[in-house]
Amino acid sequence: LLHLSPTDGLILATTYLMLGHGGDILRMANNIIKLRQLQTLERQIHLQQHTLATFSNESKRKVQVLTMSMDNFIRRPKESTIQFLEFISLGNSGVLLSVEEKEEIATRYEEMYYGKVTAGDEHITSLLSKPKKMMSDGNIVEEETMVVMSDTVAVLEQSLRENVLWGRVLGNIANLVEESLKGVHNWY
Repeated sequence: LLHLSPTDGLILATTYLMLGHGGDILRMANNIIKLRQLQTLERQIHLQQHTLATFSNESKRKVQVLTMSMDNFIRRPKESTIQFLEFISLGNSGVLLSVEEKEEIATRYEEMYYGKVTAGDEHITSLLSKPKKMMSDGNIVEEETMVVMSDTVAVLEQSLRENVLWGRVLGNIANLVEESLKGVHNWY
């Protein structure tokens, strides 16, 4: 990979993530489709049982899905964690966390996440966001050092979009994800 051009390296890495050991991109798209099918099936069962009013109460549904934007998760780890904690406690009266407990868990996660980022342990998508730095006083500040990377990222994204094989496949997956994220709150 190190001996390939950035464009060829990206194609090879994409192939690996689509078909190889990773498979995360295809699995994500498949999960979205299967979860939608399951939600549709649950709605149809409620229609047949004439219990659609119960279905409209989100906490009474058997199948609940939380869709989160990776951009939000990277840029706002604390808020994303709180959103996740609220989701898992929805409908589970035995596992309710207080606001203070959620705040404490989310704050610890945010500190751990930014600690990893500061140490250089970032997700590849962090190239698209401004890196954060934890100051000695505990404050988080954004650095402007990654702005130069945006041109490189744009060129690589365009080469992937124009790729004969992966352009169409990834375009269809992107449309599926965008449709799934409609209505998801964005903090930026």
